[in-house]
Amino acid sequence: MKLFSFLLLLSNLFLDVMAKNVESSVKTITGSLNGAPAGILNTAAVKSSAQWHILLNLGVTLVKSDPKGRIVGDAAKSWEISKDFKIFKFHLRDNIRDSKGNKLDSSDWQASFQHLIKSGGSTHSLISDFLSIEGVKAPTSDQLELHLNKPYQTLLNRLSTPEFILVPKKSIKIGESLDFTTSSGDYYVDSLTAEPNECILRANHFHSNYNDSQPANIVTGK
Repeated sequence: MKLFSFLLLLSNLFLDVMAKNVESSVKTITGSLNGAPAGILNTAAVKSSAQWHILLNLGVTLVKSDPKGRIVGDAAKSWEISKDFKIFKFHLRDNIRDSKGNKLDSSDWQASFQHLIKSGGSTHSLISDFLSIEGVKAPTSDQLELHLNKPYQTLLNRLSTPEFILVPKKSIKIGESLDFTTSSGDYYVDSLTAEPNECILRANHFHSNYNDSQPANIVTGK
């Protein structure tokens, strides 16, 4: 009888721990997705702040802002800027993988920028940010070059925003929505509900920054 009581106590403790883990594994993002499921997400057409925040979870950027507001590398480990601020050369990390485990390189970055340029730029940001980029080159698999038609001293700051996230080239169709069921970010779109403004994001276990303490799911649009 004592053994049974002890086993029952252990079982209840286990269930309690599991319940708390499930609760802590879910994070919620609130806000309008502009009346469409999160699958209708496009870096070239960011139409709401909720879409903007969701995209931050779906892709890495070349650079990012640290807690003190300084620009530091994200997918780029270093970079060089020409004296006239018209050529930006980035040296890329070699451990960037999508949510299916495929390695991503400069050709994926090239496709991501070409999508923005050919789609006419994002409605959420200054159109000049895109029109000033006249050429995107990938000399090697770990190098990316942005060639501008005019000086842009603060381009690095703009490149830290979600319009400039890395989208796997296989997920890009110019002028259409992007397929974020495969992504380069902390999360990817797992499934869409029948209701507008809702979707589920799952943790990308192949992301270089993945750890067990981050929320496993993000439910958007609640």
